[in-house]
Amino acid sequence: RKFESQIGDGPEGMLYAAALSPDGKLLAVAGYQVAIQSENYIIILDLEKGKQVSTATGHKDVINSLSFSGSGKYHASGSADQMVKIWKVEPAPKLSVVTTIPIPSPVSCIAFNSLTQDLAVSHESNDILVFGLASLEKGNLKIAPRTFKKHKGIVDKIVYSPDGSYLATSSYENELIVWKPDGTVVKEFEDLVNPINAIAFSADSKIMAGLDVLGKGTSWGI
Repeated sequence: RKFESQIGDGPEGMLYAAALSPDGKLLAVAGYQVAIQSENYIIILDLEKGKQVSTATGHKDVINSLSFSGSGKYHASGSADQMVKIWKVEPAPKLSVVTTIPIPSPVSCIAFNSLTQDLAVSHESNDILVFGLASLEKGNLKIAPRTFKKHKGIVDKIVYSPDGSYLATSSYENELIVWKPDGTVVKEFEDLVNPINAIAFSADSKIMAGLDVLGKGTSWGI
């Protein structure tokens, strides 16, 4: 099956980010803004019905990363406009914003922890911001982040393991680090020749795979 979105000149409308809901029924996609639109938008597709069911509109720049919460009730988006937006996932033509979180610089990657509902955010910095969003259910929208500090280079990719036990992060300085959810470093991978540009865990969270900028893949036991 193929989905085509609105496009414009050059990269306008290019789909750049995607995320699947925990139950596998919804696919969120987003990317570059189309010039004729005043705000960028996220498209929500129902994979069982094979059609678009919702949009989420509000970002002012490229949307670089998307992530669903473990409960599937919320969906997060991170953009070059230095904002992370949390949306309520509901059967409606337009999703509503639960809260907007300002970030010090353009957001490169976000990831929800399926167990704790923490949201990890990487931006143009060597620090990682972790927001505890479990309190969203209680209406707490003012959330101060914890900061994970270890990287020397700008962090580019972040991902939680499926069971929520680990957070893997990589930087442009050939760094790959695995953390516990509390910020404790589990392992630093050395002797990387090139920056890791994509990270994924196996379904049982015991194996981590990385793909570097030249397309070479490596797997490690955790």
